[in-house]
Amino acid sequence: RRFIDGLADTVSNHTLEQVLYRNFQALGVPAYTAEELDFAGRLSGTYAPGPAAPGIGSRYDAGYAAQAETLRREAGGAMNRFLLPLYEGDAFQPGSTDVGDVSWLCPTAQIHVAAWPNGSPGHSWQNVSCGRTAIGHKAALHAGKVLAAAAIDLLGDASLLRQAREEFLRRTASGYVCPIPPDAVPTIAD
Repeated sequence: RRFIDGLADTVSNHTLEQVLYRNFQALGVPAYTAEELDFAGRLSGTYAPGPAAPGIGSRYDAGYAAQAETLRREAGGAMNRFLLPLYEGDAFQPGSTDVGDVSWLCPTAQIHVAAWPNGSPGHSWQNVSCGRTAIGHKAALHAGKVLAAAAIDLLGDASLLRQAREEFLRRTASGYVCPIPPDAVPTIAD
């Protein structure tokens, strides 16, 4: 048997997610020009349509999916120009990241800012083509603003940090188990 990799599941921290969400609500979502929306629309025509309702919550909660689809339909176009409702249910979104391992060692939360058209396939040329456009730039800057605003809230309110820490300790009480066996050695993939 040859070991290739291993990643731990992410431990959500709802306290931190709520702080991020409140700041996202206050800041809104990035605004796009007509040219940017046209570019996103043309890109969306190059791949098969994805799920109608965006957001991880749509996979696990029919009511959430209906709400997300309504927001998408009302916004129109290929870009998700709205903030999805905060989803705090159990969900699984596979991906190759070590964020899961980090989340077992310290309270962790994430946000998603639309940086390419809805339904664009992961790791696709469509996603990459948005990276050097104003769409990608706006997404990165906006994510930074939301994260910075949340950091200010956390630094200014010790009770939020205490709540996040208590939730973290409760959710990780079983302890972190590294998915990489101790006898695994680095290998070069074929």
